[in-house]
Amino acid sequence: MSLEILSLEGLRNDGRRWNEMRNFYCRTGVEPSENGSSFIQYGNTRVLCIIDGPSEPTIKSKSRADRAFVNVDISIAPFSTIDRKRRFKSDRRIQLQCLALQRTFEQVVQVELYPKSQISICLHVLHDDGAVVATCMNAATLALMDAGIPMTDYVCCCTSGIVDSDILLDLNSLEESDLSWMTVAVMGTKNKVTYMQLETKMHLDYLDSVMNVAIAGAEQIYYMMQNAIRQSAKPYLAKLV
Repeated sequence: MSLEILSLEGLRNDGRRWNEMRNFYCRTGVEPSENGSSFIQYGNTRVLCIIDGPSEPTIKSKSRADRAFVNVDISIAPFSTIDRKRRFKSDRRIQLQCLALQRTFEQVVQVELYPKSQISICLHVLHDDGAVVATCMNAATLALMDAGIPMTDYVCCCTSGIVDSDILLDLNSLEESDLSWMTVAVMGTKNKVTYMQLETKMHLDYLDSVMNVAIAGAEQIYYMMQNAIRQSAKPYLAKLV
């Protein structure tokens, strides 16, 4: 057992037990001038999401006659990470993250309702303390709902990892740098896995157990996101009464 990650008392470096998540705060409508927006603080990880569209495609070659094109853009602030390194859109890791989000949301957004149009998901990572892709997916879900874009379900995402034979839920950046871990996204009501990314090598014997812990964490996030959407809808419902 790595004492730096998990103590003999079963506590992690930030005081959590193996199955405890960091504090999760989310809010929609943070940028009223935009079509849709959201903000999530997940532990110390903070992400702002802005939705633009449906609108005319900026790149005509990506226009599709029968459906909308989902474009994802991720920008990472230089001060968001420990190394304070400036990351450009051409960075391969950022491009892969954008592609993962694009493919995930093309499964749940009802793109067939908006032919020859583009839906832009712009994500701004303000601080990275682990689970960045998961936080981006959760923020995009809330922002799309805030924009009123029809979706078949929530996309809820969480991480999990393993140290020796001990499974940990919701890893921070220190844990991600030392452990084998994965990111898993599920549809909130259907509990169907829509995305899974294994970041490092992991023994096959532990794969299912680690994935199930991440799915359980995503279920917790689903209820918190659902509550945030209901709270944001209350002022509009009051006007209908």
